[in-house]
Amino acid sequence: MQQQMQERARIARGCRSASARHVATGAVAVAFLLGAPPCGAGEKSGVGAEPSSEGITGSPRLLEVGPLVGVSARFGSARGIKYRPGVAVGAYLRPVLTDWLNLQLYGRFESIPVDVEAGAFDWDGVSLPYAFEQNPLRLTSIGAALEPSYSFTRRLRIYGSLGAAWVRFDADAPSAPGFEFEATRTGIEVNILFGVGVAYDIVPRFVTLHLSTSYGVAFDQRGTAYEPLQVIEDGAMVHLAPLPEFNGMADLLLGISAAF
Repeated sequence: MQQQMQERARIARGCRSASARHVATGAVAVAFLLGAPPCGAGEKSGVGAEPSSEGITGSPRLLEVGPLVGVSARFGSARGIKYRPGVAVGAYLRPVLTDWLNLQLYGRFESIPVDVEAGAFDWDGVSLPYAFEQNPLRLTSIGAALEPSYSFTRRLRIYGSLGAAWVRFDADAPSAPGFEFEATRTGIEVNILFGVGVAYDIVPRFVTLHLSTSYGVAFDQRGTAYEPLQVIEDGAMVHLAPLPEFNGMADLLLGISAAF
């Protein structure tokens, strides 16, 4: 009997030891995914647990370069004309200024769909008998933003952004069956933007995934897109209504960059 009790105690100790090893293995795996250093790594290396702009090889991370893609919404509606969210694509450079501050320089293109209701392009009391449609706006923006950041681990960090962008869009003249008129209207403005983002180093200090969102307001809006469009109909000059101004914007962007 005593021998059986000793054998059971030995088996119980083995089970507890195996469970502890499994828990430790799981903790190490989670720490690895989040980029946390292993226990004692800081003491052995003589440095803190959170290196910033230096990689695991000691090489400084000076610049990130990569593409971006996402969804952009330009807010604005008037007289039955309304903008809908569209696709945004582009590229960016992100120089590393300090351990906690980056500068992002970017350019991007957007395609902004436009919903048009019946009579939306009527102007000055003149109504044309056409079911007008408006092709998507073709928008280009060039901007810069400062990005202060906070690192949770070697791989995971969050950041804020504050910046400005120069924006230009081109809009084809409205089209409709039986109505033929070719023209391009343009609009120009300046956006002030602020936002937040999260970055995760897929390969520490070499490949980084970014997810960010921002909101912006428009200033200094001008251009022929905001003026009535002159067209000839049955030998007479008439006007089509201008496009509504943007009164704000928002985006959700995904980027992946290589670090140098």
